[in-house]
Amino acid sequence: MSVKPPQIVSRQNQAGGPLVFTIFVESCQGQRVHPNGLVMTIPERIKSFLRERIDVPHCDDCIAKKLRLRSRQQSQHVSVEIAGSENFLRRRGRCSECGNERLVIRFSVQRPFAELGSIARRQTQC
Repeated sequence: MSVKPPQIVSRQNQAGGPLVFTIFVESCQGQRVHPNGLVMTIPERIKSFLRERIDVPHCDDCIAKKLRLRSRQQSQHVSVEIAGSENFLRRRGRCSECGNERLVIRFSVQRPFAELGSIARRQTQC
């Protein structure tokens, strides 16, 4: 498998501390390859894509285009599956790529809004 030059991705860690760097390479087929040499699965690629873009909403169409997936449905299936877990939030909003108002998903380092609301309700009950 031949590969393109490595891509270095940096992001702030969740505690707001130093930057975290991850090096990925991309095969000629457009597959993202993790540093351990294994090809990332579609869910891993989507999660990684969103984690690299903290609090930036993306629609399923744009995720599919950016990651060169075969169909939007692949992105949509994963987005629905991961929504509400691991700080992935899915709701109606404006996509940062295409600017359309639609269902978008984003990764947030903040606690999900629904979780904060349930905590507040529990604390006010006597």
